[in-house]
Amino acid sequence: MAKNGPAHEIRNGVVKAAIWKNETAKGVFYNTTLERIYRKGDSWKTSVSFSRDQLLVVARIAQEANQWIYEETK
Repeated sequence: MAKNGPAHEIRNGVVKAAIWKNETAKGVFYNTTLERIYRKGDSWKTSVSFSRDQLLVVARIAQEANQWIYEETK
């Protein structure tokens, strides 16, 4: 992945989590962003709102992101 890109991505359908590595004087920590991707015309767009049916997917992806971060920081 690109140097400025996410350390890891998890995708399930249209829901995506990006895990960002942050190196500080106090050590490494991770942040996670969640988004929904969709197509509008010829271009891809993103949104941070989710439908009721997507909420369980968001929860599952958040759990996977948490596990990935846990494994990285062991």
